[in-house]
Amino acid sequence: MKKVINASIGGLSFCMEEDAYNRLDRYLENFKASLAKDGSTSDDSCSQEIISDIESRIAELLTARMANPSCAVSLDCINSITAQLGMPDGSREPVSGQTGNDSNAVRTPMSVKRKLFRDSDSRILGGVCSGLGYYFGCDKTIFRIIFCLVAISLGFSFKLGFGTFSLSFGIGAVAPIVYLILWLVIPEAKTPADKCIMRGIPATAENMRKFK
Repeated sequence: MKKVINASIGGLSFCMEEDAYNRLDRYLENFKASLAKDGSTSDDSCSQEIISDIESRIAELLTARMANPSCAVSLDCINSITAQLGMPDGSREPVSGQTGNDSNAVRTPMSVKRKLFRDSDSRILGGVCSGLGYYFGCDKTIFRIIFCLVAISLGFSFKLGFGTFSLSFGIGAVAPIVYLILWLVIPEAKTPADKCIMRGIPATAENMRKFK
């Protein structure tokens, strides 16, 4: 019977088999060493933020994979997640008898389903149009033009009657209302993982690092 350890990852608590815990701990240590070796992240606070992001991503993947939260995380599960995330430089994690830059290592391509987010990094107002552009795979300018054209279409109007009460408004009023609703209901891409998924690219350590 394997020993089980309670571990906090990305602010969430998980029960992990001892060998899975040791494997994850080794991965995170190798991850930190890779950041230091790369040299492009000299700021310690930035390095800690990257580590925090990768732990949050691990917690997210563990939550998605664990059908029963009360079950202990297995070594196979951790191996699968670390292989998916990789190292900050895009290499595989170094293992016994192999360096992190082994050119013979084969990386498995991953398909990523885009999710709709607001893009806070390229916004004029709320990032709605930019987010729609990523989601539908087209230029964000197209959506900005559409909203502008609808907003200036003041020559057309609707009239709604309710008994003795009537209300008329221009089509141009629809655009800001729709935009406001989208702003409220579409979540903002805050984390590096969100920004990867918004763009339809795998949320690996290498890709998430691009959005720091």
